[in-house]
Amino acid sequence: MEFWSNALRKTPALPYSITPIEEYMNKLVTFEELTELMQKARRQGKKIAWTNGCFDIIHAGHVDYLERSKAYGDFLVVGLNSDAS
Repeated sequence: MEFWSNALRKTPALPYSITPIEEYMNKLVTFEELTELMQKARRQGKKIAWTNGCFDIIHAGHVDYLERSKAYGDFLVVGLNSDAS
């Protein structure tokens, strides 16, 4: 255990932060909630960007794709596809 704790202390900081999953859980919404959020956004004149995909094993390519998709609107709606879709 001592070896690992020393190794972790010597690990350089990552160039990005890793956000705990709990912070994203409030962003998962039902279809009904999404409908309300989109109506509210439209009333406020906000632009909604939409994308979808199968993100079962997320990697740098997915992150880049999602960041670029977000640039098209004030907020991004991501539809999650199944492997079979």
